[in-house]
Amino acid sequence: MSLLEVEDVCAGYGDLQVLWDVSVALPTGGIVVVAGPNGAGKSTLLRTIAGTIRPTAGAIRLDGTDVTRWRHSRRLNSGIGWVPEGRLLFDEITVEENLRMSARMAGLKGTALAESLDATAEVFPELLEWLPRPAGQLSGGQQQIVAIARALVRRPRLMLLDEPSVGIAPRIVGMIADKLQQMSSLGVGILVAEQNVAWLADIATESIVLRGGRVTYRADGAVLASRDFMRDVYLSVGPAEPDLEGA
Repeated sequence: MSLLEVEDVCAGYGDLQVLWDVSVALPTGGIVVVAGPNGAGKSTLLRTIAGTIRPTAGAIRLDGTDVTRWRHSRRLNSGIGWVPEGRLLFDEITVEENLRMSARMAGLKGTALAESLDATAEVFPELLEWLPRPAGQLSGGQQQIVAIARALVRRPRLMLLDEPSVGIAPRIVGMIADKLQQMSSLGVGILVAEQNVAWLADIATESIVLRGGRVTYRADGAVLASRDFMRDVYLSVGPAEPDLEGA
């Protein structure tokens, strides 16, 4: 049984259908990359899994439990970590307060909260230096690391990351790849939506291509480093996906 099963899902925004019969299976500890050009439906797929969009057809299962009709908050509290494009940190409060707030929203307190913070710092030791700083004072790359850590501190079984490399320096992108691989080794399943996919080639267990809201290609992760793959993915562009950042 897969950790995440997305079966024949259709979804969109009002009368505009964006996803058409999309199916994805993610094993425990797997790293699946959803590639595709702008407007292909990548963000819509992650939002549908996270519960910010309600599918019009199909099913979503987490560890065999049907979560298709669950609210966003219930999904997050049941093991889904969500790192949206744009990070959406609370800029005015410190990094530590961002992490603690996320952990408390997951129901962690006392010893459990402290243990989760410590476990997160083992994956992201950089956090120790940033804890007292307002999140808004960090660089874009540092903020992305905090956003991933904020999701990890909730002890998720599944992590959803939407375009995590956008606007990030290559050095930080490489660091994020290392962190994702480390999280995978701990048994966390990871689903990444990306346009810039080459940096994921060494760690991805599977790649999926979306075009026009449909799955058009599946292969192992190594194909992400191929120039031919990149050319084939981005020369064909499907209908535009609405720009609903943070939806």
